[in-house]
Amino acid sequence: MVLRALGLLCLLAGAFSAGVAGAGCLPAGKTPKRVMFEDGQVVDGIRRDGKRLTYTSSPTPGTTYRTEALWGLFVTRISTNGPGTRYEWQGGNLPDPSDLVVGQEVVVRAVMTSGDGRWDYSKTVRLIGPDSVEVAGCRYDVLRIAVREGPPKGPTVEGEIWLDPDRLVVWATKMRILGKGGKVEHEQSSRAFAAD
Repeated sequence: MVLRALGLLCLLAGAFSAGVAGAGCLPAGKTPKRVMFEDGQVVDGIRRDGKRLTYTSSPTPGTTYRTEALWGLFVTRISTNGPGTRYEWQGGNLPDPSDLVVGQEVVVRAVMTSGDGRWDYSKTVRLIGPDSVEVAGCRYDVLRIAVREGPPKGPTVEGEIWLDPDRLVVWATKMRILGKGGKVEHEQSSRAFAAD
């Protein structure tokens, strides 16, 4: 179950990353309702309430997940049917991605609950620097962020995301799942090609 949840995080992280140029581009502060990715993933029904996002995603045909996340970076819940997996982040407020300092690592911890199981969970984020991503001819300013997350004794998800802090979406990801001994079990890159 832990591996499934981590794999899902890896896939979902690819569902979110956006500057503006030309007609049809998202204006500043406008979070898209839907994002389509080159690998076939679709993130739909995106709703934003302050720093909180909810959305559905289809990482594979016939599979739909409902996700809640803060800042587009910290997942608080993932479910298919029923309660799913919850992440209770500890220690007060999670860092606003716009406040991250280049090169500085920030470690946050959570308790991950899935079914009857509970595990400690941690996420490390490090701002690599500002960047930009082009989606459907529109250029969006993003933060390129290195991430590493997982339970202490379980598989680890690590890689990079291109997070749009203005729209709270991740336009691109490059992720891998590491198993015991740091062995790479799965790699995936994803990039958005359209948003509305």
